[in-house]
Amino acid sequence: MRRAARLALVAAAATGVWLAPAAPALAAPWCGTVGTEDRPATVGGAQLRVVYAVPSDGEDRSATVVPQLSADVDAIEDWWRGQDPTRTARFDRTPFACGLQADVQLLRTTQTAEQLRPEDRRFETLADAVTALGNFSPVFKYLVYYDGPLESDRLCGQGGGFFDGPGVAIVYVGSCAGEPSAVVAAHELIHAMGMLPRSGPPNACSDSPGHACDTQSDIMWPFASLVPLSSLLLDVNRDDYYGHSGGWEDLQDSRWLRHLDAQVPLALTLQGTGSVVSNIPGVECAVSCASEWDAGAAVVLAATPTGDQRFIRWSGACPGTAPSCSVSL
Repeated sequence: MRRAARLALVAAAATGVWLAPAAPALAAPWCGTVGTEDRPATVGGAQLRVVYAVPSDGEDRSATVVPQLSADVDAIEDWWRGQDPTRTARFDRTPFACGLQADVQLLRTTQTAEQLRPEDRRFETLADAVTALGNFSPVFKYLVYYDGPLESDRLCGQGGGFFDGPGVAIVYVGSCAGEPSAVVAAHELIHAMGMLPRSGPPNACSDSPGHACDTQSDIMWPFASLVPLSSLLLDVNRDDYYGHSGGWEDLQDSRWLRHLDAQVPLALTLQGTGSVVSNIPGVECAVSCASEWDAGAAVVLAATPTGDQRFIRWSGACPGTAPSCSVSL
């Protein structure tokens, strides 16, 4: 371990922590509101949900923290598109007056600040709390900004998850002076997406197999770079965890990435009263709605009439008289 470095203490192939000394960055424009419930999605498919978390007795500083969180989400999406024009992270977004912004959910934990101050079990406790927000659904991964006192101000973030299942990335607000929070968030999100696997990558660090050790410019380098996200690269040489030709898991194939080169719109209009929802996030419709999906997505729509209404039929791309319908986009 080196001082002023981010150090991943890997307990499993896809978990890691990030240590380093860092800096509050300037907030991007933000016109949204922080909700206590998830709002309808505008992009269909497995979601990266965003949470602002505070201890039970902590101060809600969302007015200060969430604009930066929103700026980080925008920066990660832009950076990913710059690294791969066909993909970007599929963050949960919702419309506000200024356009689509991150749908940020407030979580006040049941634990106090003092209970969460020690490093031991903090990640597991917060991960359990945020995944419970989505009823432990395997289609959600979470980016969490935890705003509470820490045992060490050199612990920037932690992340872990399964390639095809749940995952959590945590950024510790106010920790690590000098390291941009967007860099911490992107690094930990990649851990939450199941990278790097224990077997396969030729340049995995021998003492930290969840990281790539071929160059300092890789986002998964195990030490703090103290440079902006725009200066870092997603799998240098494409031989470890993204777009590689090996037989191990490839982040480019993740369900939590949006396929920018193959988007299909799905629009619904209801006649009468009721609702239509999809089996995976993307459709939660009461009158009319529209969402974007990756081409090839298979979606099941379920219609529920209300009051004295009854379901008659579907039309368009979803024909039939049964209340549920399968659509291949």
